[in-house]
Amino acid sequence: PGAGTNYSTGQVIEVSANVTDNVQVDTVLANITYPNGTNTVLVLSNVTAPKYNVSFTIPITLVGQYNITFIANDTSGNANDTVTTYFFVNDSIAPAVFDVRPLAGTIVNVSSTITVSANVTDNIAVGTVFANITYPNSTTVLLQLLNSTSQYYNNTFSVPSLSGRFNVTFVANDTTNNINNTVTTYFITNDTIAPSVTGIIPGAGTNYSTGNVIEVAANVTDNVQVDTVLANITYPNGTNTVLVLSNVTAPKYNVSFTIPIT
Repeated sequence: PGAGTNYSTGQVIEVSANVTDNVQVDTVLANITYPNGTNTVLVLSNVTAPKYNVSFTIPITLVGQYNITFIANDTSGNANDTVTTYFFVNDSIAPAVFDVRPLAGTIVNVSSTITVSANVTDNIAVGTVFANITYPNSTTVLLQLLNSTSQYYNNTFSVPSLSGRFNVTFVANDTTNNINNTVTTYFITNDTIAPSVTGIIPGAGTNYSTGNVIEVAANVTDNVQVDTVLANITYPNGTNTVLVLSNVTAPKYNVSFTIPIT
């Protein structure tokens, strides 16, 4: 390649030179020195005179400057090793993200703690890994995943008191800032926790007279949201009535009840 040409890791490039001799060219080699100091020697073929060339696959794990020295000799043993060139290799490969958790469609309970994880690899080095979590109400939180073992990145997530679908987008970048944000999953939360009912009125065993108007009340809270509060009153004769309690001041729900005179 021309001096200073830029390529990406993993590319297949042509290494070539025009070589002539007053008698006859014997062999043409290209000694390639990698950025880490190691080297490889390629044998160039003469397809069409005077061009000699060969294909070279750039390693996916080495970035930086590659130096090439051409070595041509003729059938009399005369050698020319004075011609050189070089090229640069940049990393353009984003990290691979796979085997993510939770699995798509997993059902979890609200207010529980789950593990969000992914396996992440890169041809050079992984930089950072995040999970962008979108709540059912469209708010988002960015959770950084930590590299606990080899290619495994994870962190715990405390599920809020929201029922519905949570979408997770994994965002992984490498040390040269190639980003992969194409891998997603989702989980669904269900509320399986019943409301808490305390502070009931009237207290057990309270005495009233027929015709009294009394308060029927309770303090009701829920990890997500209280919907309706009812009081099912069973009369001494076995019949019953259902009252709907109103929420005047949280967490108290109450209603008035007139005791039958009969």
